[in-house]
Amino acid sequence: METDDIDNMLIRQLSCLGTSDKDVLVKQFQSILGDVSLSPELCAFFLDMSNWNLQDAVGAYYDHGHANNVNEIGVDLPLLNMQLVRDVTIGEGESVPPKTRFVKSWRVKNTGGVHWPQGTALCFVDGTPLSCERRVPVACLGPGGEAELNVEMISPSTPGIYQSRWQLNTPQSVPFGEPIWCIIAVDSDGILDITQQLASAPLGRANSPSGYNPFLTSSPIHAMADDFMDMNVNDRPQNSASLLRKHLL
Repeated sequence: METDDIDNMLIRQLSCLGTSDKDVLVKQFQSILGDVSLSPELCAFFLDMSNWNLQDAVGAYYDHGHANNVNEIGVDLPLLNMQLVRDVTIGEGESVPPKTRFVKSWRVKNTGGVHWPQGTALCFVDGTPLSCERRVPVACLGPGGEAELNVEMISPSTPGIYQSRWQLNTPQSVPFGEPIWCIIAVDSDGILDITQQLASAPLGRANSPSGYNPFLTSSPIHAMADDFMDMNVNDRPQNSASLLRKHLL
């Protein structure tokens, strides 16, 4: 039987099925796979990954499970999970200048029942590729544990709004957990990079004179930056971002 015939047959089968009962969906999933022996737990895993959409779940299985022999994976896939706690990017909400390095950071939690396996990674799924890294290694986080995931990125050369989707993957490239969305605004007056530089810079002056206490007096540049970032975007002086960057770099 040709591949197109199989695809058309699956589409016809799926179009005849319509239910929101999860147990029924699991049985329908197993029925569609036919001779493939897949446990109810693994069926539920792919259905949950696809928001319990049967057609998407079957596609996810053939995209990720069938090719990677999920039945032979040592980790109990149905117990793997991840929840996004919050976006902890320094300067989140600020735009970034074109062709500029910055770091996106997310705090995540292992909401599953097992440790994430050795070799788990945060992987680029689709959207605008803002990072040269498509697979960022992640620690073996235990159930209930939280961690911060960081990805170094470079903004596009053209101003605009850009987005990309990321998701945790097992070593066998089977995705699990919530997808993570990265959405950035690129603008020539953006200060996200400056905000991150200030956050990583030591307090006070680089070469403090004898007796100088950086905790009592802020440097003029840091004070200027603090005042600038506290302003409403519409109230900021024209070209002030460029002036601030000139003083800092």
